[in-house]
Amino acid sequence: MKLPKKMNRIIKDVLENLNGFEEYVKNVGVEYYMDDRFVWLKQPHNHNDINKHIYDTDVETITTLLIQMYYNHIIMSDDNGKDMRRIKPIQEIK
Repeated sequence: MKLPKKMNRIIKDVLENLNGFEEYVKNVGVEYYMDDRFVWLKQPHNHNDINKHIYDTDVETITTLLIQMYYNHIIMSDDNGKDMRRIKPIQEIK
């Protein structure tokens, strides 16, 4: 499949950003990536910086989501901050 030039650039940038991610995760811990990225993006203290670097923030967001998928699944929180997509443990029927 031939992708448009802009899409190829985005994918290339994400792949470059992923380069060496396992070593980075080993240094910071997988827990670093196990938060809802979209909640983080909405935090007020991030808006000015994000608006200055929208493309880089988007590449980092895609990278974060891919790392979350690699280790488990993409984290999406409910209003209580609980992971909505967490697989619930099987409960034994008594």
